[in-house]
Amino acid sequence: MIDWLIVWGVTQAAGSVVGSVMQDLATEGAKDYGKEFFKNSLGKVLRLPEKDVQKEAYGKALKEFLEIFQQQLEMADIDDDQLQIYKQPLKIFIKDETVKPILGDGFDINCQRIDTFTLAESWKRLNLPQLPSEFNWEKVGKFYLRKSRGIIESSEKLKAIFLDQIKIQDSENIQEKVGIKTDYDLDRYAEGLKSEYGYLKLECLDTTTYEQIKLWRMFVPQNVKRCKQFIPQLYEFPKEVFQELLDRGEITQAELELQLLEEKRREYLNEQLYPVFDIVNKSIELNIPKLYF
Repeated sequence: MIDWLIVWGVTQAAGSVVGSVMQDLATEGAKDYGKEFFKNSLGKVLRLPEKDVQKEAYGKALKEFLEIFQQQLEMADIDDDQLQIYKQPLKIFIKDETVKPILGDGFDINCQRIDTFTLAESWKRLNLPQLPSEFNWEKVGKFYLRKSRGIIESSEKLKAIFLDQIKIQDSENIQEKVGIKTDYDLDRYAEGLKSEYGYLKLECLDTTTYEQIKLWRMFVPQNVKRCKQFIPQLYEFPKEVFQELLDRGEITQAELELQLLEEKRREYLNEQLYPVFDIVNKSIELNIPKLYF
């Protein structure tokens, strides 16, 4: 049988509040670890980790939250006797249906900050003991998010899941940036190309009826120019796409100035043409990337 207190890193040195709350959690078997806590984070992942991995992350996260919470109380000069007042309220707080998914947001790849406003309001809504004026919910959220990221980094399986999510998001962002929607039906587009260009068009040679000749393989060697700071495709975007790129800070207003654009265009047009095979082979030999269009 797994000793979850040891797995979660709860030792005898843990604070009185932390140890008491985590002991109850371990006794109950952390029954609700996967229901509401990971609803907005791991709950959205297709390839979920094993239940024990989730349970481990859940317990470690709550332990970190409780320790940060207790540290805030201690920094407000709350002594050990006064700390005992917060044991039962914290047990109620971490089981609240609104609080659990917010704490679980620490495992959401897109989470930039914990919703400490809702946490503070939930504490009041539950009519829990008043917190010291020095208690800082913003710091609790900031430190907790940092600790949550540390839990992910220390777990081989969680880290692998997050790396997969990053790759998927990067792929989607690239597709959106070049104008291809992520829900674009590429299979239908491919079939259309096959239907349109899958057979040789011989009407110009013979206007009489002829059997269609299927085009199996064709390649026209291409020539390319070296691209320095000018990317031709970038300036073919619609105006609304330009504005979006400007808003996101991916290009600057200066890059769109007509005079600068024309200078870069002339430089590009004056570049020497190279056979694409020469460029590819040379890049492979030197193991360095080249940027050509």
